[in-house]
Amino acid sequence: MKRKLLESILKPLTRAILKRYRPVVIAVTGSVGKTSTKEAIAAVLSRKFSVGKTRQNLNTEVGLMIALMNGVNAKGSVGGWVRNVFCALRLIIFRSVSYPEYMVIEMGADRPGDIRKLINLARPQVGVVTAIGDIPVHVAHYKDIDAVAYEKQGIIEVLEPGNRAILNGDDPRVISMQDHTQAGVLTFGFSEHSSVRIVDYAHSNQKSNTGRMGIFFRLQYQGSSVPIHLSGVLGRPYAYACAAAAAVGIAHGMHLVDVAKGLESFEPEKGRMRMIPGIKQTTILDDSYNAAPAAMEAALETIRDMKGQNHIIAVLGDMLELGDYSEQAHRAIGKRAAGFCDVICFVGENMRFAFSEAQQSGFDKDRLFHCKDSVAALEILKPLLRQGDIVLVKGSQGMRMERIVERLMANPADAADLLVRQTKEWKAN
Repeated sequence: MKRKLLESILKPLTRAILKRYRPVVIAVTGSVGKTSTKEAIAAVLSRKFSVGKTRQNLNTEVGLMIALMNGVNAKGSVGGWVRNVFCALRLIIFRSVSYPEYMVIEMGADRPGDIRKLINLARPQVGVVTAIGDIPVHVAHYKDIDAVAYEKQGIIEVLEPGNRAILNGDDPRVISMQDHTQAGVLTFGFSEHSSVRIVDYAHSNQKSNTGRMGIFFRLQYQGSSVPIHLSGVLGRPYAYACAAAAAVGIAHGMHLVDVAKGLESFEPEKGRMRMIPGIKQTTILDDSYNAAPAAMEAALETIRDMKGQNHIIAVLGDMLELGDYSEQAHRAIGKRAAGFCDVICFVGENMRFAFSEAQQSGFDKDRLFHCKDSVAALEILKPLLRQGDIVLVKGSQGMRMERIVERLMANPADAADLLVRQTKEWKAN
């Protein structure tokens, strides 16, 4: 009831703001990679334009309205929402010369109809679809995987001639969306047919000026090429985010050199394949924000490529909201991890399927564990760690895998700055 009342107040204010300022709305959706892509787009466009964006992963109607009125996430604070209303009224009554020319909006969909609600509130001129994958997150709330893809396709269908659709050229379900839009299409990815192509991808052993390692790749477009180095993070999903951002920049008249300069200010979000120093001189790959099957596969692919002389430990929590696909998805992860990891610790009820699959694959039982929660996992993990180990920690939000990261960090006092879900509300749960 309170939420409906809040929306009834904020929606007309949001529409009035959009009518007054008419920013270019860039909508970003997909089953994985939305937040990183949103952040990369904002970083690129900021080189040339004034840019606003949804904050963190606030990808609902309320999050969209907060972004468009330059408000804050007041949560349960009545005073906070009153201040948001006054912010909106001030923007409507007194024209702000600093209001963003571009608004980069992350659009999430937990259930059928969510995307339609968002685009009805803020119709985009640019639609970006990151990836759908074989088993997308939230599929439990849809008829099947194609229904999830159809939901995301909504931001492409509403685009008009002269608008732009930015599509992942490596995802068959995403690339097929080009047949359902009047907009001009740019694609991004590793494949040869992509408009903006990622090449020469590698984990970089060269330390940046931050003293951290990361990834290196090149972005190609119409014969031009620029090098990109991201420090402190790992994984192909970051290359995809940067390529999507490059496509958006190109669609708005930017050269690849400007794109590369913009990406220098790209700051990856917490809990998304960030490298954190661990106890006993280990390295933690903190991917604890959330987990869909495609993202879990990408994380495992990343640590597989790092194996070499490194001792690899995977700490994997349940992937939630997969419905009838849950057992299949978890078994696939168990088989994949068993193929190259040195130690595996599965956490949660659904991961019992992954544990079973790893057992059936012949994985050494002395290096294979299944725990009900993060507390039990920590008791197993700490004695096993040794200098130089790489520890991947990943799981759905409900599994609270950041608790494991916090206990394994070399400097737990940095948790508030480095980890997800560190507010008082989250810490109390």
